[in-house]
Amino acid sequence: MRTRRPSHNFSLVGEPSEPMAWSHYSENEHGRINVDMLRAVRRVEQIFGEQLVHVEPAAGAERGAEVLPEADGRDVTSLLERLEALERDIERLTRECAPPGTYRLEEQP
Repeated sequence: MRTRRPSHNFSLVGEPSEPMAWSHYSENEHGRINVDMLRAVRRVEQIFGEQLVHVEPAAGAERGAEVLPEADGRDVTSLLERLEALERDIERLTRECAPPGTYRLEEQP
């Protein structure tokens, strides 16, 4: 079964984020709303580190073109590693800078 791509309305969003992006558009007495749905799902993927969008390129299409580059070239794993390193640095600096006898290391669960 072949799904024909309907005309998606990106009038409030601007350009689609990716060639296969789809949108939600609604208009009523309260106003208009427009969402680039693929961009929203890509952001959820970045936050949780789980792939939710699975794309099979058309025959002859360049492989990898369907992958959205991570924000600033970093992925979720590297950001978590950086956060852990910063927490270690804070812990070390707190121990080093606290007056003698005032710092007590609390056990982590």
